[in-house]
Amino acid sequence: MTGASLYKTLEDVAGTYRPGIVPLADKLTWNANEAAEMCGLTVSTFYNWVRRGLMPRPITGTRKYSAAAVRMCASQYGGLGNQNIEADKPLDRWREERD
Repeated sequence: MTGASLYKTLEDVAGTYRPGIVPLADKLTWNANEAAEMCGLTVSTFYNWVRRGLMPRPITGTRKYSAAAVRMCASQYGGLGNQNIEADKPLDRWREERD
């Protein structure tokens, strides 16, 4: 992903237009698989980020995530495909200082 794009473009996700099917980028809610795909994450990483508060929790009473809320959280990290949030663990810092 480029630094200018926080999530995939309509062309990346939908390919060609198919009547009756709403492109992923135009949906108001996403399931975990869709949200992870749009953020360039694996599903397990997406769930991990939700658990850690880096991504929003699902809409109450559903398993769907607000596309707008996921986009807003993604924008805080300046490009999800390029940033390693896991790198700031104490063990990693200790290893870096030791070397």
